[in-house]
Amino acid sequence: MESFWQYLSEIFRILVIQKLDFKSRCCLRKCSKICHGTSRKGMEILVETEQWRSLKKFSFGEIENVDVNWLLNLERIRFSVGKFLVEDIWILVQNFLNKNYPIQSYVDIYLTENADVNNMLMFLEEQNVIVKNEPISERFL
Repeated sequence: MESFWQYLSEIFRILVIQKLDFKSRCCLRKCSKICHGTSRKGMEILVETEQWRSLKKFSFGEIENVDVNWLLNLERIRFSVGKFLVEDIWILVQNFLNKNYPIQSYVDIYLTENADVNNMLMFLEEQNVIVKNEPISERFL
């Protein structure tokens, strides 16, 4: 039995070969909403498609070894990742803040492994961002 990703890759390959009609565009939207995760190789194939370049919203499960450049065209992003370099997060956030996205745009990244909070805070301070290393509950009590 083929894996879900192999099936999804075949759908995208077919979409690239054919001109996109309404039915194909609907298929792309459905596929982008039901994925639960992918490998780096799968994402490399996906981001090379013409459809990816015009995509504005994408929700995914876990993505292995994310390349931040894959995400810079998206207005609404939701995915999980094991590790994500703080420098890459900074690029993504700066890109998001510098573009004139619609009001309901968002970036939602879920880290599945422990993050090095101190490293993140030091990097943000280097970028002249005022940060505090304290639990959220203490700040809002």
